[in-house]
Amino acid sequence: MVTISKVQVHASGDNTTEAEWITIVDNAQTFDLIAIKDVKTFLGSTNLSEGKYTQIRLSVDSAAVTINGIDQTLEIPSKVVKLIHPFTISADKDVILTLDFNAQESIRSTGKDKYIMNPTIKVLVE
Repeated sequence: MVTISKVQVHASGDNTTEAEWITIVDNAQTFDLIAIKDVKTFLGSTNLSEGKYTQIRLSVDSAAVTINGIDQTLEIPSKVVKLIHPFTISADKDVILTLDFNAQESIRSTGKDKYIMNPTIKVLVE
């Protein structure tokens, strides 16, 4: 279970605009990453200006996993996941970003009953 509270994209800026972070989603949503395996779940949408975008940033509030029947809280370093994957927005064209989250590759044991989440996420641009 992962709770994401904010999704932002980074506009790179050019000669006429400044670089900035743009918020796409600003409300907490919890996802059961095992239950939605091979299923697309809608995270959010917005209209973006034309231009180049360089990163996606996810603010992760919490994460938990059940291991051998015991619920474990996952430590998430910095509580922010940065996905560096440039994409371009062009006039009159929809761009769909799919975040393919590999739950099993993302969890590591750091010792007895302690686990850390280092998300393994592929970004696919359609």
